Amino acid sequence: MSELEKKLQHLTAEQIEVLYAQYLAGEKVSVLLDRYAIDLKPTQLIKALPPRLIEDLICPYCNTPLFQRRPAKSALDGAKQPAFCSRCEHQHHFPYYHRPPQACQCSPCQLAREQARLQREAELRQRVQAFHGLEAVTPVPFSSLSLTHKLQLMALFEARSDWRLDCLLPARAVKGDACIAPSEAMEQAVLQSLREAKVLMVDPTSPLDAFDSGPTPTPRFDRVYWRVNVSLGDGQRTNLADLYRAIHRELSRGPMPAWREEIAEAIHTLALEEVYGYLESYCAEHSLPFQAWKKGREVIAQLLEELPVCQVWYLAKLAVNNAVVYFNKGSVSKTQASNGIPNSMLALGQKAVEGAWTTKWHKHSVRSPRSGFSKALHDLLLKHDDYGRERRIGNYITALPSAAYGPGTAEICCSACGSLAIHVQTKVNETIVNCKDCMARSLLPTDGHRHLQ
Repeated sequence: MSELEKKLQHLTAEQIEVLYAQYLAGEKVSVLLDRYAIDLKPTQLIKALPPRLIEDLICPYCNTPLFQRRPAKSALDGAKQPAFCSRCEHQHHFPYYHRPPQACQCSPCQLAREQARLQREAELRQRVQAFHGLEAVTPVPFSSLSLTHKLQLMALFEARSDWRLDCLLPARAVKGDACIAPSEAMEQAVLQSLREAKVLMVDPTSPLDAFDSGPTPTPRFDRVYWRVNVSLGDGQRTNLADLYRAIHRELSRGPMPAWREEIAEAIHTLALEEVYGYLESYCAEHSLPFQAWKKGREVIAQLLEELPVCQVWYLAKLAVNNAVVYFNKGSVSKTQASNGIPNSMLALGQKAVEGAWTTKWHKHSVRSPRSGFSKALHDLLLKHDDYGRERRIGNYITALPSAAYGPGTAEICCSACGSLAIHVQTKVNETIVNCKDCMARSLLPTDGHRHLQ
């Protein structure tokens, strides 16, 4: 009992209830103090009144009814005093209008909430392990990886590798301007391609906020970590560093004839996405909502047949600047102004080709930093000093090695992976090619190829 409550010891419980009812009815506090001979200041009366017993609320730790202090007559109807236990620190908060009730901050309640949280996390981790565990997944043999998959993996290694954790980081964990591909659409396509081939798997040890908490925890691809699911010939899942060395060793040998089609497609795709990513970022810089993505890609692909990436960048910049001027005249909306960018690029491109423009855009761009895919393709594999941006696409493709087999072919390579690390055994009617990299065995008719001495 507090010192203030002792001032009301001379009153019975019934008198206290009558006093409180008169107080709520608007009776002056000074009159009530004189009437009941209470030695208190008017502002102390409400604090001296004993709390009321709430029989329908029981303390979960002491198993006794809770009490509630009496609200002042000036208090808001919804601002209820919390009920409390007279033995421990537990409190029961009531909802305030549309707001949910506050959580009790007593030590037992905090401990109970922490235990409940740990239990929920343990159950979610079990579900994640059940749906995304790697134990039952068979690793993909390195020899079955396509060149495109190897380039995609090298792009991921360049932008998102964490060698200490032996995993690939999510996009939100990457710092700086490191990127897999020059556009978000291509980044999603790279991840989807590797996931569908089961070369890339969700890391079940990712933070729990990277998964939905439902019965089937769906990964959030912007938060989840990734594991490579590749074996180097022993059937066991390899680590990140060993796979990186294997791919780096193979790509650094240069392009193989069997890779010609895949390399040509990669050059086309990368060039288109580099220009499109540049166009998107430059539109965003001027707050232009670029929505004509389908027409834009068609125009970019058409321009890249005649012009290098750096010059199409320049055309995109001019087209965006024209759209900004068009909008500033006040006659159209930003959306309408940006929708005319593809046609503007096409018209400018025709003038550039017909007039043989000599304007040369720099091969670097602040809006288009080098992507991991560009470094893997043009630096590691093709060894281009201009990063594939200063010459026409056709020039790069023409310089690629021709088909692996056929009349006049100077070299024989593995028909499965294109490797030149082979053992050749020549017989009367056939040539046996045993690949030392992928262990494939090929039979070739001797008449169609030159004999190796």
